[in-house]
Amino acid sequence: EETARIDKEREAARLKALADAKPASDTEVEAMIKDPAMLDEGKTTFTTICVACHGAEGQGIAGPNLTDAYWIHGHTPTDIAKAVAAGFPELGMPPWEPVIGPQKVRSVAAYVMTLKNTNVAGGKAPQGELVKE
Repeated sequence: EETARIDKEREAARLKALADAKPASDTEVEAMIKDPAMLDEGKTTFTTICVACHGAEGQGIAGPNLTDAYWIHGHTPTDIAKAVAAGFPELGMPPWEPVIGPQKVRSVAAYVMTLKNTNVAGGKAPQGELVKE
């Protein structure tokens, strides 16, 4: 009973912290791109969670190719962080911020930015309305 109450309070505190977290900025995510530890964290998160839909190299499977110049939901670091945080439930991508927290959202967004324009072999062709940087 006491454990359940503590677990409930911890979960409420975690959800409040997520709600209070300020959105990622381009500057913040761009700084993480230059930080090897943050990129490693982002890559670990990507290889743990994102590979199922985006592929090991970001080439796209069910989700879009992240290695070309075409972006469905914007192309800035902030756009990518928002996409990871809020997801696209109607398209099958859940909101990840409640699961991984704001720090990992930012680091995985930084990692995804490093995949852009790497054009890995076998990448999924662009689909839908696209934004090319």
